[in-house]
Amino acid sequence: MKKLSYLIPILFPLTVEAQAYTDSLWIETVSHHNTLSFDNPIFLSDRKDSVNIGNSEISYFKKENHFRDAYSPKEIEGFNIKSERFVSLKNWKFYGLFSFSKHDDIASRYTEMADPYRDNPYKVTDAVTEVDWRKQHYFLQTKIVSPHINEYLRGGIGIKYEVLNGARQKDPRPLDKTINIELTPSIMLYLGSKFKLGFNGYYNRYMQDFSMSLENHRNPQEIYKMTGIGEYLYNGPIISTSLSRMYRGNTFGGGVGIGLDIKNNHKLRAIFSYKNHKEDVTDGVSTPFKAGRYTYHNYDIRLAYSIESEKINHFFDLYGRYRWVSDYEFIQRLDNITQQYKVIYFSKKHSREINQFSINYNLFIKSKYKETRWNFQAGIDIYDLYDRYPSTQSKDWISNLLSHVGIKRWFSVDKGSLSVRYSGAYRINLNQSYVYNNKSFSANFIADKIAYPNHLYNMTNYLSNLVEVQYNFNLFKKTKSQLYIKTSYENILANRAREKKLNNHYFAFTIGLYN
Repeated sequence: MKKLSYLIPILFPLTVEAQAYTDSLWIETVSHHNTLSFDNPIFLSDRKDSVNIGNSEISYFKKENHFRDAYSPKEIEGFNIKSERFVSLKNWKFYGLFSFSKHDDIASRYTEMADPYRDNPYKVTDAVTEVDWRKQHYFLQTKIVSPHINEYLRGGIGIKYEVLNGARQKDPRPLDKTINIELTPSIMLYLGSKFKLGFNGYYNRYMQDFSMSLENHRNPQEIYKMTGIGEYLYNGPIISTSLSRMYRGNTFGGGVGIGLDIKNNHKLRAIFSYKNHKEDVTDGVSTPFKAGRYTYHNYDIRLAYSIESEKINHFFDLYGRYRWVSDYEFIQRLDNITQQYKVIYFSKKHSREINQFSINYNLFIKSKYKETRWNFQAGIDIYDLYDRYPSTQSKDWISNLLSHVGIKRWFSVDKGSLSVRYSGAYRINLNQSYVYNNKSFSANFIADKIAYPNHLYNMTNYLSNLVEVQYNFNLFKKTKSQLYIKTSYENILANRAREKKLNNHYFAFTIGLYN
């Protein structure tokens, strides 16, 4: 019974704290934990007071895409279930997140992959347009921080589990399933009252199983195995009634984090991490054929700085990333005796360099009753991607800057509260270059239908505007929970010459519960 009583604060909010449960308190709690994206989960323990608050919601969403790349569907419609919670229990700290979404991608083009946007260039595509996908996405994340092991040491672990399923009911009929598992064991050394030093390991296991079949054998389909910028295997389509492919990858790494309390309510948190990924792509099962190898070295730096007071809270976040991708291709021959392919030679054929930098500012202003009334946000993101395929002298370079601002206001109304939020963003292209030499012996399908349209999409400037309205009902007397409804609309307007109807419309309606 004693152990069972420990679960009560997790399942039911504390009565004293529940009186203040509003969306402003939830957003402020999430902002206070601005180290949630850090690999080291022990930064979750920064908040010394007890935190027991959660948010559960179910949403319906619909997107209409007139401005889209080669892969995006015309419409996306579905629903999402999400539950997120912070818990403090007997000096333990917990964070949990679960989400499930199910949606239909309507009128998709040129892809047989459920997620065609990965860095891995070894994708499978086809020449079919206007096909519908059905997708399901499961995501589970938890962070656990132990009490102090001794005066100077604390331990923790972060776990992520993700599943993505996708299928479509039109030839060629792909079935794609991905499982992604991540572990981040961590420790934290407390070196005095104001300084702490953390270390974390990192492991990720990526598994993707892809299969394709044809129901109508009399109607051949054009299927392509991509290898790089506009390149595909055999320089032509593959004529087959079935196809299977496996992606198996491991990522190893680690990080070093620091925490510095400059003075009361002035906190600096930073982490530097390195990750090394190796992933093999294999076609077939009985006679496996190496379709390619995808590797990268990844360096991340994250910094979070907060200034908190009774009336105003400031949160600053900085993020930088550098990733160097190397992709290898194999020369193989079939052994007549073993009937297995043997690798004769392999070499690097494709590389990608990614540079990313972002800085964000978040401001909360409270009333004289210590209730949050205003929230202001602003930030800048810079993204630079440079693809190279040396053997064909091809390259694809995109450099963009995205600036965004936001404001949210809370109002007290009879029997509840109301909040209104606006956010706007503008993306501008800084630099771009695309080089591909068409081949006389090839249809150049990937270059003409996918590579260049995606380059054109990524270099296009656009403006987005989002409006969100949320109404919070009064607290339930027995459970002290709070029900809310929320609706949002976003419009994206692209600035591309000599084209019309480049407006995207995103709509969502949500019913949620703070508890």
